[in-house]
Amino acid sequence: MERPYVLGVDLDGVCGDYTDAFRTVVAEELGCELDDLPLERSWDFTEWGLDSEEFERLHHHAVTKRRILRWMPVIDSAADTLWRLSDAGVWIRIITHRLYVNWSHATAISATAISTRHHYHYQYTFRPSRACRREEEPPAQSRSRPAW
Repeated sequence: MERPYVLGVDLDGVCGDYTDAFRTVVAEELGCELDDLPLERSWDFTEWGLDSEEFERLHHHAVTKRRILRWMPVIDSAADTLWRLSDAGVWIRIITHRLYVNWSHATAISATAISTRHHYHYQYTFRPSRACRREEEPPAQSRSRPAW
């Protein structure tokens, strides 16, 4: 049996524009203009004048209070591209680093499920990855794909 190609896709910065959403919250919280927070930035947001403690505080606020993982803008063509890959036989697996913090896992996961279902029309099938076999994948025509 031929093995399918499995593509792991991150959400933040690949499918959804985390920087844009987080930037909006940070600007409001710090009382600064969006232009004060450059789009080109490093992983730790030091370009925005944030130390690790301030980043953690603002990220926690953005995720738990402002729910940015639900409403962050979608990267142009991300959803359509994922569907084209899926239609071509590629198995798409959502991967995320959203659980790296020790708080609000339920908030992060529920927001992930809601936003991916809404923005990408992604159907979740929960099962251990080692148990995935080709015959377990639903046929393409049975998946709920939006009419573009």
